[in-house]
Amino acid sequence: MNGKIVTEKTAVRRFLDAIRIIEEETFTPPWKAGDFSGELDDDASRVLLLIVEENVVGYLFAKQAADEVSINKLCVHKDFRGKGFGTMLIRTLQGFCRGSCSKMFLEVDSSNSPAIALYRSCGFTVSRVRKQIYANGADAFEMYYD
Repeated sequence: MNGKIVTEKTAVRRFLDAIRIIEEETFTPPWKAGDFSGELDDDASRVLLLIVEENVVGYLFAKQAADEVSINKLCVHKDFRGKGFGTMLIRTLQGFCRGSCSKMFLEVDSSNSPAIALYRSCGFTVSRVRKQIYANGADAFEMYYD
């Protein structure tokens, strides 16, 4: 199954309803509509939207400051996980940032083994553990990619 990545923010904005549905099915608490709009309005943000057969199946929101990029949100619809789409989103961002940034950062719930495995497979390493910061009491792994 092939996916197409959309990076033009005006095009991404048209899919906000679909993004919010996936977000609400996946995260507790989910980002609110204003969180997504804020990212789309921010010149420092990069947005990748993954479309398969005209359906939104994943998205990545990141922000660049100087030569560092922070991945703020990455999600693949539950029916499309394990098919390489998360890797596709991360590798696309890494390609866009090659030459313009030296590090990428993200934070992940330490109990989210599939996400941690995905990030590790894309070259991320745990740099620090933040204790009990999620609503479920889980720790967070801060991960980086050089």
